[in-house]
Amino acid sequence: MEEKQEELYKLKLKALEKKAKGTFQKVNCPSCDTAIPSDNINIQDKIAKCGGCHAVFPLDLSFQHQINELLSARKPKQTILRPEGIDVYAYQNELEIAIGQPISGLDIFPWIFWPTFPILFTFIFFTKGFPLSILLASWMLGIFPVLNAINFSKHRIYMTMDEVYFNIQWRPKKFVKDKQFLVRDIDQLYVRSINGMYQVLMVLNQENGQKEIPLMSVRSLSKAKYLEQEIEKYLKIEDREIPGEVK
Repeated sequence: MEEKQEELYKLKLKALEKKAKGTFQKVNCPSCDTAIPSDNINIQDKIAKCGGCHAVFPLDLSFQHQINELLSARKPKQTILRPEGIDVYAYQNELEIAIGQPISGLDIFPWIFWPTFPILFTFIFFTKGFPLSILLASWMLGIFPVLNAINFSKHRIYMTMDEVYFNIQWRPKKFVKDKQFLVRDIDQLYVRSINGMYQVLMVLNQENGQKEIPLMSVRSLSKAKYLEQEIEKYLKIEDREIPGEVK
């Protein structure tokens, strides 16, 4: 009986790509950042010479310089935790941020004249005679700065935002108008230092160019940067550096 020879089958393998894929790194001068041609590179001694500034440098220094730039560009931005004194409320598609108002001239001015008018009218009342109603009115006005100081912790700035509008309101208003902006017009937020305070500004895109709108000033850098961080995060604005910005 003839033995049947078993047929051998070979698996069909996909053709291997002949062209090897890899990443290649050009050598740039660490002094002037000029690209170094291959003729100016000594592989054996691991040194190179720049044809632009004529600097001679080890190859390791060039690669380290470029690695540092890459790491710096990819370094994630530090997340700032919510400082004390800022309240954040989120409800459905709306976000509200509340922060205490800075001390303004309207808060300081009454204290300058507070003791003057009540004491002056009291002196006139007892020496030369004066209507009692005017004396009482002067003391009522004198109580205003005291009540204002007691309730100052309740003076807040409210920022509310959704997918369409960004609103900012002062309560009490203190002659500051309520403001409303379209979210689509908001390009960026940033913080700058001015007169010992940290000012939060909004950059708006308008038909005649960009316009900077000051939102508020705070004494704490962490509070200012937190406001910038949270507003940009909610509005999905990619942060980028602005000239004059405090980092």
